[in-house]
Amino acid sequence: MQKSVSTKIKAFTIMEMTVAMVIASISIAITYSAFTIINQSYREFHKKNIFLAKLLVTDKLFKKDFSKAVSINKEPEGISFKMDSGIISYSFNSDYILRNQFGLRTDTLHFIIINPATTFEMREASNGEKIDQLSFQVNANGKLIYYSYQKLYSAADFYLR
Repeated sequence: MQKSVSTKIKAFTIMEMTVAMVIASISIAITYSAFTIINQSYREFHKKNIFLAKLLVTDKLFKKDFSKAVSINKEPEGISFKMDSGIISYSFNSDYILRNQFGLRTDTLHFIIINPATTFEMREASNGEKIDQLSFQVNANGKLIYYSYQKLYSAADFYLR
């Protein structure tokens, strides 16, 4: 008779492998969920920052144009700034603002402008009249931001022109 030699191989049991796979799948699911949540938050943060950066650039443009303008007139579609070097016009549409600089370049500013008001000495200006104040609101992700720009004219501005 021959003796059978049984050798024992060191290995993991099926139960140990199942437990390890369950633990690994749970940790992968948690990691994937956390990644999805963080990625979505970053996309929303990035979108909001791009919108606010565009809003700041628009604000700078209005401030610069108001400060350097010789005169500002109300037009049927918006306003026009008479500068020493030419005319800059803004057209207010329902979904965007068009800024035409000296007839050479047109910028499209994608903002929803609410209640634009143009006044001269605290009374509403008609088409073709000078204005000294522009005010409007912008809808920024459900919050209304109020903007107001003012041009200070001197007596010489009216006397010489």
